[in-house]
Amino acid sequence: CMNVYYEVINCAIMITELHNQGMKFSEIAIASGDLSVYGDAVNAVFPGYGIPFFIDEKREIDTHPLIRYILELLELASSNWQYLSVFSFLKTGLYESDVKLIDMLENKVLEKGIKGKNGKKGWKNFTDTEADMPYMQLAVRLYKDIESFRIKIKKSNNVSDCCKVIIDFIEETNIFDKVSEISSKLHVMGRTDDGEEYARIWNVVTEVLIQADNFLGNIEPGGIDTKLMFMKDILSNGFAQYKAGFIPHSAECVQVGTPERSKSLNPRTLFILGANEGVFPAAISDNGLFNDMDRAF
Repeated sequence: CMNVYYEVINCAIMITELHNQGMKFSEIAIASGDLSVYGDAVNAVFPGYGIPFFIDEKREIDTHPLIRYILELLELASSNWQYLSVFSFLKTGLYESDVKLIDMLENKVLEKGIKGKNGKKGWKNFTDTEADMPYMQLAVRLYKDIESFRIKIKKSNNVSDCCKVIIDFIEETNIFDKVSEISSKLHVMGRTDDGEEYARIWNVVTEVLIQADNFLGNIEPGGIDTKLMFMKDILSNGFAQYKAGFIPHSAECVQVGTPERSKSLNPRTLFILGANEGVFPAAISDNGLFNDMDRAF
């Protein structure tokens, strides 16, 4: 085939023909050695052919808005109100969902030149003197919330106290309700996997905070900036241990997965995509005790 998409289109045409001949979608499976490439192509092509499908993969969660919200919160609180930290936090969409309002605030901050070493002083003056515009209400609310969060972290004695402050901030900013609302909207839009991902990652966040409290709770990191960076590091490392996995929402669908995960399906028809040397089958790495140089010696 000319490229990945043509290969997936041909596959979709053949699956449609098989289904028209009486074969169930659940009796068909697809295996690929490179789901990162072929998964995107299947997502783009199969809906146009009316083929129900499920991609059997686990997703990294470090870029998910809920994970970014917590890590960017800690970064912002330690950054002296640096421009990039402020808007990385806001653009998670969880503190404030109005994108236009955030854009208006960002333009105003750029216009005023509030960044770099004068970040905190600039924000303080900015929120004290500017007109009572909607984007200024956001700026004032953000400044008060983050400075209050910093004070609470400063008063914390150990990791256990810091975990409680983070949980309190999540509750005070109604993140659970916002996550539930986003999840419901995604389900209505037919994006069931994305909707369930929010629920699963909420559980991951809760579990990582509980583990940090249980295993590292008595550690006393030091000053406020050290505490913030220490908490960011341990939570980031905790989140990195997780991937979001899913199960099919319907038995009547074509399952797409790696050869290893597809071998237990026992389909009537199996399509193999991306059968290129070194990809499928995967190249076997030589992890023996001796390499070629050792053997030659």
